Amino acid sequence: MIAILLSAGFGTRLRPLTNNLPKCLVKINNTCLLEIWLKKLSNCKQIKKIIINTHYKAKLVKKFVENSNYKNKVEIFYEERLLGTAATLSALSNKINYGSFLVIHSDNYLNFEVKDLMNAHKKRNTNCSMTMLTFRTKNSKECGTLTCNKYGVVNSYFEKKKTSLNLANGAIYICEFEIIKHIKEHKIKDFSTGVIPYFINKIQSYFYDGFFIDIGTPKKLNFLRNYLESKKLD
Repeated sequence: MIAILLSAGFGTRLRPLTNNLPKCLVKINNTCLLEIWLKKLSNCKQIKKIIINTHYKAKLVKKFVENSNYKNKVEIFYEERLLGTAATLSALSNKINYGSFLVIHSDNYLNFEVKDLMNAHKKRNTNCSMTMLTFRTKNSKECGTLTCNKYGVVNSYFEKKKTSLNLANGAIYICEFEIIKHIKEHKIKDFSTGVIPYFINKIQSYFYDGFFIDIGTPKKLNFLRNYLESKKLD
């Protein structure tokens, strides 16, 4: 299976930390989030290749990969202009080659085993074209929230809207090639707004009951750093 790490954004909410550095290379204590993901994915035997899309400060990401222990498993996909999360997948369709593929927003931190998500995808409801990692949130306006039926299939979705729901989209997916066909046919740019609503009742939820945070703001980044430091002392 191919894993796609979406890492091309400007990281504007993390400024000034991202004035001279892409968000994926911002240090979380002694390790950047990109390296955490590369290690996790490399330890999963089912992952044969990791593709990182780049745009902002792309040369720094390329240099980091070339000097890492993961360079033989990683391919860089440079976007001269930002394509959008769905359009990037469309552009990589020849790499995916009609199989299942893993999509990860690389600014998320969580301690889970990739193989657990893969196993959940194998056991998904037969009509589902995607498995979505979900988690509990206290702020519905910061993420997509959803409801599921008794089989764990997503039956409603609200993207960054204030709701009373606390089940959220973790922006980590395993998709079938049907997703790519939909993106190409409708020329979709954004995954959350153009793909997920269309596939309601065709998305399996995999619930992750652990620590989950994105590092989109300095406040969240510092919270994660402090959290990891406290774990060292336990």
